Amino acid sequence: MSVLNSWLEIDFYNVANKANLISKRKVVQPDLIYDTIRCLDYETIMTDKPSVNYVITVIGLMWEHIDHNRYDLRSVVVKFLSRIGYPTSAIICDEGFDKEECRFSHLNSWIDEISSTINQLQNEVVVAGKKYLLTNFQKKIWDSMDQDKILGISAPTSAGKSFVILLKLISRLINEDVDIVYIVPTLSLLNQVTEDFNKEIKRIGIDDCWISNSFDENQMIGKRNIYIMTQEKAISAFSDSEQAFSKKLVLVADEIQNIERIKEDTDQRSKILFDTLVEFRYKENVEQIIISGPRIEDIDKVGESIFGIETVDHTTSISPVLNLTYSIKKIDRKYFFNQYCVLTDKPMVREIENIALIEGYGQKQYTDKYLGYLNNFVNGVGGNAQNIIFAPTSNSARKIALALDSKENGSVEELIQYYQTTIRDNYSLCQTLSKGVAYHHGKLPMHVRRTLEKAIADKLVKNVVCTTTLLQGVNLPAQNVFIRNPHLYIIKKKDSQELTNYEMANLRGRAGRLLKDYVGRTFVMDEDEFSETDGYEQMELFDDVTKELPSGYEQRFEEFRDEIEEVVQGNRPVDAAMKKYGYIISYTLLYNFINDAPVS
Repeated sequence: MSVLNSWLEIDFYNVANKANLISKRKVVQPDLIYDTIRCLDYETIMTDKPSVNYVITVIGLMWEHIDHNRYDLRSVVVKFLSRIGYPTSAIICDEGFDKEECRFSHLNSWIDEISSTINQLQNEVVVAGKKYLLTNFQKKIWDSMDQDKILGISAPTSAGKSFVILLKLISRLINEDVDIVYIVPTLSLLNQVTEDFNKEIKRIGIDDCWISNSFDENQMIGKRNIYIMTQEKAISAFSDSEQAFSKKLVLVADEIQNIERIKEDTDQRSKILFDTLVEFRYKENVEQIIISGPRIEDIDKVGESIFGIETVDHTTSISPVLNLTYSIKKIDRKYFFNQYCVLTDKPMVREIENIALIEGYGQKQYTDKYLGYLNNFVNGVGGNAQNIIFAPTSNSARKIALALDSKENGSVEELIQYYQTTIRDNYSLCQTLSKGVAYHHGKLPMHVRRTLEKAIADKLVKNVVCTTTLLQGVNLPAQNVFIRNPHLYIIKKKDSQELTNYEMANLRGRAGRLLKDYVGRTFVMDEDEFSETDGYEQMELFDDVTKELPSGYEQRFEEFRDEIEEVVQGNRPVDAAMKKYGYIISYTLLYNFINDAPVS
């Protein structure tokens, strides 16, 4: 671990120095590079089961901090990553990578060239004559989609699960007359998935494909249909048409973790998602079902419970992007800068020297002092990178974006004029965009949201202030994520909510772009607020936690079993108390009707 710790220390002081918090810097010594190469060579060739996360972490930190003019490590990085089944990550370091032929630049020796090519062939797939490189995990999903009825896929945000699903679906569209139903939780993610399908279909050149965000019976004639829709759109199709989704089809339910809130009587969207999946369960023309989400425990059991068929589990904890979490914490009137890494037992902690820069630390409101503290920090460590700043509410997102002072890093004048014409001249988003800053939340008009997301994806906007829309799988590219605390409110009320440690892990997973970055960083502006919030244990404060999902109404049914049975049997009148469990009664009656069984 000494090699890893040395690179983590270099990253720590580099980041702290950029933020002007600590004056000390660590220089990369040649001996460390030589020791690292020897260590990685041994780990990737001599170890029976090499630690993929360790190899990716060390390579990522080394590539980030070495002098590339002095040390040409491209060949060894390609070799090491190909050995562990992650040749896709090596693309980052090879500017000469041939995307059309899916081929790396020449390595330093023919032996390395041959061995790396052999390793890469195991991870290569072909779609319409075009080659693609996959990771070991992606290749298992690809092969499984050839043979398994139901797949449950659980992986970190940047593992590339959505891409391999999309690629395999397009491959099936080429060879089969099949429809695709792809269910997503939000309109922002719907727009993104629609764009991804359009882009890949155009690249490959498929004819007779129709992509739609709603069901129309006329689309069924002579077309292979791709329906990308929210659960509300999907369930309404069943209500509006007896012919809904009647062709042979493949069903994908992305971000399946949203079914978690099914046990809450106030959350309707999770119930609609569950009802939608049950509707598909009883359709005989469903050829295959794929459920997918980040870090979900026993996802195979979730699939089997919902659909009644054995589900093949594809789970990994490996992320091709290293995520480090940095935080600021106050202890006994002193301020400390902390670094968290999932591969180390304890955080690295050093006292902050320049406390004048963090004067706004610990304040409860978004005051000028706090916004100044945030602005200095984002500009210091954010540099020329793309950054996401998390905001608890839509109003605070707007306020933060207006306060950030960064230089425009792209041409968005046309976008500003468009918003001035379609909204108003003094629209706040126009003011922020002129500085290279945007804010993004669920209340934005649809045309604004779609065009803004495209500008962000095209890297025309440097800093994006975003609410929880970021948690729903929307791919807003960024190297850094900044978050103040876990509160989803400004002033706490009785029903105020917090980010759970699972949601925080997914938020941190948004830092670092797949196939673009080796390292993503999350910056916690007030660690004390996390430490004092239920669900965040000190030793596991920023671990990559998983989520256990409910797969039906069993828990809620058992909680109100006596009351529900009395109502169903006609022994209890309808009253206000039924609000907590009334929605379960209809399912109970339906179950009894289908199975001709008593309630119990």
